Amino acid sequence: MFTYKEAESKWDLSKKQFRDALDDLIDKGFLEITLQGTGPGDPSTYYLSERWQAYGTKNFKPAPERRKNISKKMGWYIYNNRKGALQK
Repeated sequence: MFTYKEAESKWDLSKKQFRDALDDLIDKGFLEITLQGTGPGDPSTYYLSERWQAYGTKNFKPAPERRKNISKKMGWYIYNNRKGALQK
């Protein structure tokens, strides 16, 4: 397990930098999401993937699109809803 807090303290990465690094590893086929967490105390888990071996070829399969959980009406859901971006 390696947390955002550890990435900040051990590698001096911001949360955005760490998230972007995870996204890049997923996009290039090195990691797969096993379980999408919902926030602090409910972490996402990943496993090492071999999709990277086909990266850059016609056989490469992109990772499934992540789905944000908006059922709890938290975070970006609230912000976007106030801005009228989401319908009720």
